[in-house]
Amino acid sequence: MKLDEEVDEHGVVRKQGQDYYLKPMNCPFHILIYKAQARSYRDLPLRMFEFGSVYRYEKSGVVHGLTRVRGMTQDDAHLFVTLEDMESELQSVLKFVLDLLRDYGLTDFYLELSTRDKDNEKFVGNDELWDKATETLAKVATDSGLELVPDPGGAAFYGPKISVQARDAIGRTWQMSTIQLDFNLPERFDIEYTASDGQKKRPVMIHRALFGSIERFFAVLTEHYAGHFPPWLAPVQVMGIPVADEFAPYLSSVIAKLKQHGVRAEIDLGDDRMQKKIRNHTKDKIPFQLIAGGDDQASNSVSFRYRNGEQVNSVAVDDAIALILDAIESKKQV
Repeated sequence: MKLDEEVDEHGVVRKQGQDYYLKPMNCPFHILIYKAQARSYRDLPLRMFEFGSVYRYEKSGVVHGLTRVRGMTQDDAHLFVTLEDMESELQSVLKFVLDLLRDYGLTDFYLELSTRDKDNEKFVGNDELWDKATETLAKVATDSGLELVPDPGGAAFYGPKISVQARDAIGRTWQMSTIQLDFNLPERFDIEYTASDGQKKRPVMIHRALFGSIERFFAVLTEHYAGHFPPWLAPVQVMGIPVADEFAPYLSSVIAKLKQHGVRAEIDLGDDRMQKKIRNHTKDKIPFQLIAGGDDQASNSVSFRYRNGEQVNSVAVDDAIALILDAIESKKQV
């Protein structure tokens, strides 16, 4: 296809039988998978997950960096459950969400309960279904013990939602994970399962995104840590700096041992002086720097430098590796 030949006066490229559409959500596709075969109560809860690309035509005035984009990757899951299992599944999902955020170092958060505006025609479904869904979400949120803030009119068109609002290191609030309870799409898509008594019943659908979007989550973490990522999240975890070129082979062997343990380690073999390399990689906020000279090579050790400038000399290589692995595996900040 040649763009200048195929584009019309509106700037649109169309070829018969080859139209493409950008999806704003993953829900309908997971529903089609559910409906691809008959389902029994024994199949439930049925959980579907994907890292899916979705697109939203956000207004240009609100598009900002990675925190508000038009194309994003969602860690999107849809859980099909029975009415009886709905509350326990929601409790499990909320615990999963909060535990995951804590693993990433986000510990200051509250919950927001988004409900519908009855006067707005965008919301589908009857009052009874909305009231049941809202009541259940409110109970699960309250039972968590976290602060619960109402958000009238902020629900998705098909159901209410809980969103986790996290505060970063300087107090800014970001919407992170979302959990939505949905009685309406199962009705609209005629989703069924066979209950234990042989009757056909509707499952309840739970929409869940742990990160919200991968792009925004990266942005929030970058802002939260101001680039000082804990070692397990740092793109480069260890940088090797030889005092002089003659010690590069020795330090390269140390870096190779770290790589064997899965550590993201590199060695700077550039032409800059050692002190400039140390300054540059400190500015890069790399958690650990390993420096090696003649004494280190002779004693099978390294000088161990933290990004805050603290340095410990003559650390045995095995001890240095153990310290680095412990910092990574424990997810602690250094």
